[in-house]
Amino acid sequence: MIEHEDSLNENDISEEILREDIAQAVGKKLGTTNFVILNYTLEPITQRLGLLGDHSILYTSLLNPDGEEKQLSFFVKYFPKLEAPAKFAEGIGAFKREMFIYELFEVFTKSGINMISTVTPRCYVAQYNKYLILDNLISEGFDTFDKHKTLDYNCVLIVLQSLARLHASSIIYEEKNLLSWVNITD
Repeated sequence: MIEHEDSLNENDISEEILREDIAQAVGKKLGTTNFVILNYTLEPITQRLGLLGDHSILYTSLLNPDGEEKQLSFFVKYFPKLEAPAKFAEGIGAFKREMFIYELFEVFTKSGINMISTVTPRCYVAQYNKYLILDNLISEGFDTFDKHKTLDYNCVLIVLQSLARLHASSIIYEEKNLLSWVNITD
């Protein structure tokens, strides 16, 4: 991967996300290190999406191996910056557990269990108690529901089908590897 320093538009993100992590996320998404990052920007998401932490969209512009310009975006989830939520997240091991789950999903995928990729985002970079760089599911047509509204039948059906795929993935992995979940977590 080659970067041209003068063309980067960092928007003060160098303090928040390491340049190497951006390159790693792009490389994993493309399946190659043969690209040139032209610029990248980080746009904070102002609406509250979850219980803990802040979120941003990372936009990248790059040249692929054919010399064509390509745009990629990623969802970035930060460890909480405020003291009280940070202590809570650290106390319950929230980020550590989330990192473990994404690592487990990657193991499923490497084991040929591809149905997991239809119900979870891929995690490209995980920096402990700093940030996660994930697929931007918003750009893939997904949306978050208003937590103050009741889900209709079709939404509940989609949620249950997704949970079934997630559960089935774990059972398939267990059967393929003749392991119990007790052995995995030891």
